Amino acid sequence: MTLDIDKNLTSKNGKFVMNTTLNNDLSPTDKLIIKGNTLGTARVIINNINGKGESTVNGIELIKVNGNSSGEFKLANRTVAGAYDYALQRGGHTKTTSNKNWYLTNVLIKTREKSPHQFNPTENEIELTTPIYRPKFGSYIKNLQAANILFHMTLHDRLGETRYTDALTMEHKVTSMWIRGVIGRNHARMGDDQLRSQANRSVIQIGGDLARWSANECNRYHLGGIVGYANHRSDTVSNIIDSGSISRTVGYSAGLYGTWYSNQPDQTGLYVNSWALYNWFDNEIHGDFQHNEKYKSRGATISAESGYTFKIYQYLSQNNLLNKFHIQPQAQITWMGVKAKTHIDKNGTKIDRLGLVFWFILKERVSQTKTKIGNLNLSLKPIGFITVKNMVLV
Repeated sequence: MTLDIDKNLTSKNGKFVMNTTLNNDLSPTDKLIIKGNTLGTARVIINNINGKGESTVNGIELIKVNGNSSGEFKLANRTVAGAYDYALQRGGHTKTTSNKNWYLTNVLIKTREKSPHQFNPTENEIELTTPIYRPKFGSYIKNLQAANILFHMTLHDRLGETRYTDALTMEHKVTSMWIRGVIGRNHARMGDDQLRSQANRSVIQIGGDLARWSANECNRYHLGGIVGYANHRSDTVSNIIDSGSISRTVGYSAGLYGTWYSNQPDQTGLYVNSWALYNWFDNEIHGDFQHNEKYKSRGATISAESGYTFKIYQYLSQNNLLNKFHIQPQAQITWMGVKAKTHIDKNGTKIDRLGLVFWFILKERVSQTKTKIGNLNLSLKPIGFITVKNMVLV
């Protein structure tokens, strides 16, 4: 539908409602044609008619002004489709648009002045176009990442002091139970710095050996169970538009672990550690002036880790304390199978194949072991780590 105004338009925050299919430049849309001049400010409400979101170049022309175009038109509602946020922009941003008219576009176009050494140095040339992405999609990525790595751990994440004193008998005992707690924060951003995310997480895992045995006096086998709970919240903001989103992931896990030491008494030599977990997560995303989204993700994560411990130096201190220094190269590969089913959000956008594949870690661990001669008290103190991580997405 086209609305023609034969004379001038003066507006004091008036509103126009327009139906538009939010796709590319050629999308069908209602139009406003003003044959006279414009003055003041008007707001435009866009109703998306089955638009799936496609990249624009010039934009979808909504408003055409034949006379003096002094008036301003602004969007009255968030206008989104697919992966894109649309903005109402005055023309002139490309050579084929008029600065009198107004266009619905989903790209940010920056210009720079031509060098004085070029022809026509007073003209501007287009430098860069940047698609305007919805912050919600940064939240989908953070939820996906969190669901796959919140319960991720290495062998040394669960190792610790297992000796305790019985409160009734005062006897020194050893337990195979362990508790791992994590509170942390991380930051992430897109490659072009358009979206930035900050996330906070809290994780607790409880486990213990179900069986332990040895085939000889050196090696040692451990088989145990794990359960866990995690809570993750992230805030994603856009550096291009004044918009953001909040996401939250809450979930549980349960599984088994197995460990083999080739030389348990001396704590040197080869070790192999593996675990398998099944994970359940509930996910939420809240966007500015947008419908809230809720969906579930489920799946298994399976890890295999191996390392070799070398004793590089030892000495006996004056207080009869034996000091041993070790270096331990490690490698770990994790298959990440936590995925969400195909989700269609309230704007009709289809989010599919929400999954990761592998996470590969190389790490070198330096440690010092102190043993008091004639006493079984041991203290294992990590000194440093060198880590390389690689994550593969699909």
